[in-house]
Amino acid sequence: MRAYTIISTSIRKTGAQRALLAKSERGQLIYAGPAFIALRGEPREDFEARVAKLKQERPVFSWLRNRDAGWLKPVISLKVKHLAFGSGMLRHATVVELG
Repeated sequence: MRAYTIISTSIRKTGAQRALLAKSERGQLIYAGPAFIALRGEPREDFEARVAKLKQERPVFSWLRNRDAGWLKPVISLKVKHLAFGSGMLRHATVVELG
């Protein structure tokens, strides 16, 4: 498991909520990819409350386009479990707890 910074949330066509994540390298954020949000109960409520306070109009990365995304200030750290990290991007990733 590794900590990533959430930069956006969105809902997939299946109804599943996912987070778009970034990793910090040499003091700069680098896009890492999406992860499904698997938080439940109180951790999920805490996550939703924190996200609601951090919404912003524009993405952290100007090249990142997603009409359905809710952009966030990059301050929330999440612990993410993933099976692979191919081509510098997360693969099969799931958010398991707040960082």
